[in-house]
Amino acid sequence: MRRSQSLCLALLFATVLTACASDPRRLASAASAFSQRPCAAELPAKDVFCGTVSVPENYADAGGRKIALNVVVFPALVPGSEKAAQFDLEGGPGFAVTDSASFYASDGAAYRQSRDVVLFDMRGTGGSNPLRCSALEAHAKAQPSAPLYPPDLVAECARQLSAVADLRQYTTAAAARDVDAVRQALGYRRIDLNALSYGTTLALRYIADYPQRVRSAVLTGTAPADKTPPA
Repeated sequence: MRRSQSLCLALLFATVLTACASDPRRLASAASAFSQRPCAAELPAKDVFCGTVSVPENYADAGGRKIALNVVVFPALVPGSEKAAQFDLEGGPGFAVTDSASFYASDGAAYRQSRDVVLFDMRGTGGSNPLRCSALEAHAKAQPSAPLYPPDLVAECARQLSAVADLRQYTTAAAARDVDAVRQALGYRRIDLNALSYGTTLALRYIADYPQRVRSAVLTGTAPADKTPPA
């Protein structure tokens, strides 16, 4: 399963609805900032909601470029649960947490018996304005034992991505604000964090910035902010 592999692969890549999410007719009124759209074909349409939450790329420039965060919501299987929603935070940074959606639609359904499970791709990953460079990915695939980030390929990657993104804004601090933007958009008062590898760094930042919004957190393969790999 992808989540179980992400700790080993992390260096290859440099994150009110509780009571009504199970009723799609009430989704729009409960979360006006959540723009619903059809889910991928492999997900069961009857008990999952997919969509986006728009956030500023630069929180200091609210009128500037926006990022549409890719969100998947699995409502609790037992309606009326009062437990906090579970937000998964993926590792890397670079992995897309929505890649785990098929797990919660099948074997992982037990995790959402009495709570909603929310997956959203951290900015720069998955379906949230992904920052990917084909040359770097091809290099890593062709030479898995070679240095991961040759300076010439990194420079070219930065040049390409700078045309579509302000690379200074893809930080843990901004990602923590995104977590809270999704929480607000979906109408949750408090959330539970389920974090893996780099996701634990993001979880710790979110807990520090929004302590009143966190009920509990599970940190697997904890990576404190002062122990991250070299830039």
